[in-house]
Amino acid sequence: MRSKQIISFHDLRDPLNPFRNVVDIKTAVPRPAIDFWKDSEGKRRYVALMNSALRRYLSLLEVWYDRDHYRFFFPVRQKDYERIVLYRSLNRKRTRRKVVWRPKRRSTGEAKNFWWHIAAGLRFHQMANLEWCLSIRPERHITTDGVNPLPSEQIGRRVTRLKARMYNDLYLKEVNFWKEYLAQGKPRIILDFGNQSAILAAKLITVSIKWPGIPNDNKPFRNDVSEEDLFTSAELAEAMEGEAIDWDELEEEVIEDEE
Repeated sequence: MRSKQIISFHDLRDPLNPFRNVVDIKTAVPRPAIDFWKDSEGKRRYVALMNSALRRYLSLLEVWYDRDHYRFFFPVRQKDYERIVLYRSLNRKRTRRKVVWRPKRRSTGEAKNFWWHIAAGLRFHQMANLEWCLSIRPERHITTDGVNPLPSEQIGRRVTRLKARMYNDLYLKEVNFWKEYLAQGKPRIILDFGNQSAILAAKLITVSIKWPGIPNDNKPFRNDVSEEDLFTSAELAEAMEGEAIDWDELEEEVIEDEE
Protein backbone atom coordinates (compact mmCIF):
# COMPACT_ATOMS: atom_id res chain seq x y z
CA MET A 1 0.00 0.00 0.00
CA ARG A 2 1.36 3.39 -1.03
CA SER A 3 -0.60 6.67 -1.19
CA LYS A 4 -3.93 4.82 -0.89
CA GLN A 5 -3.03 2.61 -3.82
CA ILE A 6 -2.17 -1.07 -4.08
CA ILE A 7 0.95 -1.81 -6.11
CA SER A 8 1.37 -5.44 -7.04
CA PHE A 9 3.23 -7.77 -9.40
CA HIS A 10 -0.12 -9.51 -9.92
CA ASP A 11 -2.20 -8.02 -12.73
CA LEU A 12 -4.90 -6.07 -10.88
CA ARG A 13 -6.99 -5.95 -14.09
CA ASP A 14 -7.47 -9.70 -13.84
CA PRO A 15 -10.90 -10.51 -12.30
CA LEU A 16 -9.24 -13.38 -10.39
CA ASN A 17 -6.33 -11.37 -8.97
CA PRO A 18 -5.62 -11.89 -5.22
CA PHE A 19 -6.82 -8.34 -4.38
CA ARG A 20 -10.08 -8.46 -6.35
CA ASN A 21 -12.21 -7.90 -3.23
CA VAL A 22 -10.50 -4.61 -2.32
CA VAL A 23 -9.68 -2.99 -5.68
CA ASP A 24 -11.65 -1.70 -8.65
CA ILE A 25 -10.22 -3.70 -11.53
CA LYS A 26 -11.52 -1.11 -14.01
CA THR A 27 -9.19 1.57 -12.63
CA ALA A 28 -6.07 -0.63 -12.48
CA VAL A 29 -3.21 0.60 -14.67
CA PRO A 30 -0.19 -1.48 -15.75
CA ARG A 31 3.24 0.10 -15.48
CA PRO A 32 6.51 -1.29 -16.90
CA ALA A 33 9.07 -2.19 -14.26
CA ILE A 34 11.76 -0.10 -15.94
CA ASP A 35 9.61 3.00 -15.39
CA PHE A 36 9.64 2.25 -11.66
CA TRP A 37 13.42 2.12 -11.63
CA LYS A 38 13.82 5.61 -13.08
CA ASP A 39 13.41 7.40 -9.74
CA SER A 40 14.50 6.54 -6.21
CA GLU A 41 10.99 6.24 -4.78
CA GLY A 42 9.89 3.86 -7.53
CA LYS A 43 13.00 1.76 -7.04
CA ARG A 44 12.32 1.53 -3.29
CA ARG A 45 8.79 0.36 -4.00
CA TYR A 46 10.02 -2.22 -6.50
CA VAL A 47 12.56 -3.59 -4.03
CA ALA A 48 9.87 -3.67 -1.32
CA LEU A 49 7.68 -5.78 -3.60
CA MET A 50 10.56 -8.15 -4.37
CA ASN A 51 11.40 -8.47 -0.67
CA SER A 52 7.76 -9.21 0.14
CA ALA A 53 7.64 -11.88 -2.58
CA LEU A 54 10.85 -13.43 -1.25
CA ARG A 55 9.49 -13.55 2.31
CA ARG A 56 6.39 -15.33 1.05
CA TYR A 57 8.47 -17.79 -0.97
CA LEU A 58 10.75 -18.57 1.99
CA SER A 59 7.82 -19.04 4.36
CA LEU A 60 6.81 -22.00 2.19
CA LEU A 61 10.32 -23.41 2.77
CA GLU A 62 9.88 -22.94 6.54
CA VAL A 63 12.32 -20.06 6.80
CA TRP A 64 11.18 -17.06 8.85
CA TYR A 65 11.97 -13.36 8.70
CA ASP A 66 13.42 -11.51 11.69
CA ARG A 67 12.00 -7.99 11.32
CA ASP A 68 14.13 -6.59 14.14
CA HIS A 69 17.41 -7.51 12.41
CA TYR A 70 16.28 -7.69 8.75
CA ARG A 71 17.40 -11.27 8.22
CA PHE A 72 16.00 -14.70 7.47
CA PHE A 73 16.55 -17.69 9.76
CA PHE A 74 15.59 -21.33 10.21
CA PRO A 75 13.09 -21.80 13.06
CA VAL A 76 12.66 -25.01 15.04
CA ARG A 77 10.06 -27.42 13.70
CA GLN A 78 9.48 -29.09 17.06
CA LYS A 79 10.38 -27.69 20.45
CA ASP A 80 13.62 -29.04 21.98
CA TYR A 81 14.57 -30.82 18.74
CA GLU A 82 17.37 -29.97 16.34
CA ARG A 83 16.49 -29.32 12.72
CA ILE A 84 18.39 -30.85 9.81
CA VAL A 85 17.92 -30.15 6.08
CA LEU A 86 19.23 -31.71 2.88
CA TYR A 87 21.09 -29.65 0.29
CA ARG A 88 23.74 -29.95 -2.42
CA SER A 89 27.18 -28.97 -1.13
CA LEU A 90 30.05 -27.53 -3.18
CA ASN A 91 31.36 -30.90 -4.34
CA ARG A 92 28.79 -33.51 -3.33
CA LYS A 93 25.36 -34.39 -4.67
CA ARG A 94 23.37 -34.38 -1.43
CA THR A 95 24.39 -33.83 2.17
CA ARG A 96 22.77 -33.05 5.53
CA ARG A 97 23.27 -29.98 7.67
CA LYS A 98 22.07 -28.83 11.07
CA VAL A 99 20.28 -25.50 10.74
CA VAL A 100 18.97 -25.29 14.32
CA TRP A 101 20.79 -26.87 17.27
CA ARG A 102 21.72 -26.47 20.90
CA PRO A 103 25.51 -26.51 21.36
CA LYS A 104 27.14 -28.66 24.03
CA ARG A 105 30.21 -28.22 26.18
CA ARG A 106 33.10 -30.33 24.91
CA SER A 107 34.37 -31.18 28.37
CA THR A 108 31.10 -32.48 29.85
CA GLY A 109 28.63 -32.85 26.97
CA GLU A 110 26.26 -30.60 28.87
CA ALA A 111 23.88 -28.54 26.72
CA LYS A 112 24.44 -24.79 26.79
CA ASN A 113 21.70 -22.29 27.54
CA PHE A 114 21.12 -21.08 23.99
CA TRP A 115 20.32 -22.29 20.45
CA TRP A 116 22.07 -21.53 17.16
CA HIS A 117 19.98 -20.84 14.03
CA ILE A 118 21.50 -20.56 10.56
CA ALA A 119 20.53 -17.14 9.17
CA ALA A 120 21.27 -14.77 6.30
CA GLY A 121 20.65 -11.24 5.15
CA LEU A 122 19.09 -11.34 1.68
CA ARG A 123 18.93 -8.16 -0.40
CA PHE A 124 18.02 -7.25 -3.97
CA HIS A 125 20.39 -4.86 -5.77
CA GLN A 126 20.23 -3.17 -9.16
CA MET A 127 23.61 -3.75 -10.78
CA ALA A 128 22.96 -2.04 -14.15
CA ASN A 129 20.10 -0.63 -16.22
CA LEU A 130 18.43 -4.00 -16.75
CA GLU A 131 20.35 -6.18 -14.29
CA TRP A 132 19.40 -7.17 -10.76
CA CYS A 133 20.90 -9.64 -8.32
CA LEU A 134 20.18 -11.12 -4.91
CA SER A 135 22.98 -10.84 -2.36
CA ILE A 136 23.51 -13.34 0.46
CA ARG A 137 25.21 -12.32 3.72
CA PRO A 138 25.63 -15.32 6.07
CA GLU A 139 24.61 -14.59 9.66
CA ARG A 140 23.45 -16.33 12.84
CA HIS A 141 20.27 -16.06 14.89
CA ILE A 142 20.45 -17.04 18.57
CA THR A 143 17.56 -17.93 20.88
CA THR A 144 17.24 -19.00 24.50
CA ASP A 145 14.94 -21.95 23.81
CA GLY A 146 14.67 -22.26 20.03
CA VAL A 147 11.97 -19.57 19.90
CA ASN A 148 12.68 -16.50 22.03
CA PRO A 149 15.66 -14.33 20.98
CA LEU A 150 18.67 -14.17 23.27
CA PRO A 151 19.18 -10.72 24.88
CA SER A 152 21.24 -8.51 22.55
CA GLU A 153 24.05 -7.99 25.08
CA GLN A 154 24.69 -11.76 25.04
CA ILE A 155 24.76 -12.15 21.26
CA GLY A 156 27.65 -9.95 20.11
CA ARG A 157 30.58 -11.84 21.64
CA ARG A 158 29.26 -15.23 20.49
CA VAL A 159 28.75 -14.19 16.87
CA THR A 160 32.03 -12.25 16.80
CA ARG A 161 33.93 -15.31 18.03
CA LEU A 162 32.28 -17.45 15.36
CA LYS A 163 32.88 -15.05 12.45
CA ALA A 164 36.51 -14.53 13.49
CA ARG A 165 37.08 -18.14 12.40
CA MET A 166 35.00 -17.92 9.23
CA TYR A 167 37.60 -17.54 6.48
CA ASN A 168 36.95 -17.44 2.73
CA ASP A 169 36.31 -21.17 2.26
CA LEU A 170 33.77 -21.33 5.09
CA TYR A 171 32.07 -18.16 3.86
CA LEU A 172 31.80 -19.69 0.39
CA LYS A 173 30.18 -22.81 1.90
CA GLU A 174 27.64 -20.63 3.71
CA VAL A 175 26.72 -18.70 0.56
CA ASN A 176 26.46 -21.92 -1.45
CA PHE A 177 24.22 -23.47 1.21
CA TRP A 178 21.71 -20.62 0.99
CA LYS A 179 21.85 -20.58 -2.81
CA GLU A 180 21.10 -24.27 -2.98
CA TYR A 181 18.38 -24.22 -0.32
CA LEU A 182 16.66 -21.21 -1.85
CA ALA A 183 16.58 -22.88 -5.26
CA GLN A 184 15.84 -26.32 -3.79
CA GLY A 185 18.59 -27.83 -5.92
CA LYS A 186 17.15 -26.40 -9.13
CA PRO A 187 18.87 -24.11 -11.70
CA ARG A 188 16.71 -21.15 -10.70
CA ILE A 189 14.22 -19.63 -8.29
CA ILE A 190 10.83 -18.77 -9.75
CA LEU A 191 8.50 -16.36 -7.95
CA ASP A 192 5.05 -16.84 -9.48
CA PHE A 193 2.76 -13.80 -9.81
CA GLY A 194 0.04 -15.31 -11.97
CA ASN A 195 0.55 -14.07 -15.52
CA GLN A 196 4.18 -13.09 -14.94
CA SER A 197 7.11 -14.33 -12.87
CA ALA A 198 10.40 -13.20 -11.39
CA ILE A 199 13.15 -15.62 -12.41
CA LEU A 200 16.39 -15.69 -10.43
CA ALA A 201 19.27 -17.77 -11.77
CA ALA A 202 20.77 -19.90 -8.97
CA LYS A 203 24.33 -19.08 -9.97
CA LEU A 204 27.08 -17.28 -8.10
CA ILE A 205 28.25 -14.07 -9.75
CA THR A 206 31.99 -14.10 -10.48
CA VAL A 207 34.33 -11.18 -11.14
CA SER A 208 38.01 -10.90 -11.97
CA ILE A 209 40.21 -9.02 -9.53
CA LYS A 210 43.92 -8.54 -8.89
CA TRP A 211 45.14 -8.64 -5.31
CA PRO A 212 48.05 -10.11 -3.32
CA GLY A 213 45.90 -12.99 -2.10
CA ILE A 214 46.47 -15.52 0.67
CA PRO A 215 48.73 -18.54 0.07
CA ASN A 216 46.81 -21.80 -0.44
CA ASP A 217 43.50 -19.97 -0.06
CA ASN A 218 41.82 -21.79 -2.94
CA LYS A 219 38.58 -23.74 -2.78
CA PRO A 220 37.85 -25.51 -6.07
CA PHE A 221 34.25 -26.68 -6.48
CA ARG A 222 32.13 -28.11 -9.26
CA ASN A 223 28.52 -27.58 -8.17
CA ASP A 224 28.08 -24.05 -9.49
CA VAL A 225 24.87 -24.53 -11.49
CA SER A 226 22.34 -27.34 -11.15
CA GLU A 227 21.68 -29.45 -14.21
CA GLU A 228 18.58 -28.79 -16.28
CA ASP A 229 16.00 -31.57 -16.58
CA LEU A 230 12.58 -31.99 -18.17
CA PHE A 231 10.78 -30.68 -15.08
CA THR A 232 12.90 -27.54 -14.63
CA SER A 233 12.74 -26.87 -18.38
CA ALA A 234 8.95 -27.08 -18.24
CA GLU A 235 8.84 -24.75 -15.22
CA LEU A 236 10.97 -22.21 -17.05
CA ALA A 237 8.87 -22.42 -20.22
CA GLU A 238 5.69 -21.85 -18.19
CA ALA A 239 7.23 -18.91 -16.32
CA MET A 240 8.37 -17.33 -19.60
CA GLU A 241 4.95 -17.51 -21.26
CA GLY A 242 3.49 -14.23 -22.40
CA GLU A 243 4.69 -11.26 -24.37
CA ALA A 244 8.30 -11.60 -25.51
CA ILE A 245 10.70 -8.78 -24.60
CA ASP A 246 13.49 -7.61 -26.88
CA TRP A 247 16.14 -6.89 -24.25
CA ASP A 248 18.62 -5.42 -26.73
CA GLU A 249 16.06 -2.91 -27.94
CA LEU A 250 15.07 -2.13 -24.36
CA GLU A 251 18.70 -1.52 -23.42
CA GLU A 252 19.04 0.96 -26.28
CA GLU A 253 15.93 2.82 -25.10
CA VAL A 254 17.30 3.09 -21.57
CA ILE A 255 20.62 4.44 -22.84
CA GLU A 256 18.82 7.01 -25.01
CA ASP A 257 16.74 8.16 -22.04
CA GLU A 258 19.91 8.67 -19.99
CA GLU A 259 21.54 10.71 -22.74
